[in-house]
Amino acid sequence: MAENVPGIAPQVILLIKRFDDSLPALRKMRNVLEHADEYGVDAHHFNRRKASHPDVHRQQVQVMSWDEDSMTWLGATVNYDYALEAVAECYEGLKNILESWHPTIPPP
Repeated sequence: MAENVPGIAPQVILLIKRFDDSLPALRKMRNVLEHADEYGVDAHHFNRRKASHPDVHRQQVQVMSWDEDSMTWLGATVNYDYALEAVAECYEGLKNILESWHPTIPPP
């Protein structure tokens, strides 16, 4: 939602892009998880134009591994410490944007 707020939108968009770029696998994992019911039975392959990740097959969705340092799913690995650093950096950036933002409120 903050991507649409006048005065801070460009900064927020850049912040989100930096976060997504630092953890590219996470976006794919989130997208597939949102539609796990379709990916789990390969239903998305019947409508490839709408599928955000037509390269994902049900066998990949069914297998995930993790340990104390990372998780691996859909052919990618996410390190927990690295992800936590990226989240903290994104949070701090958003906090700084909001602290320096002075919205103009139109008079009644």
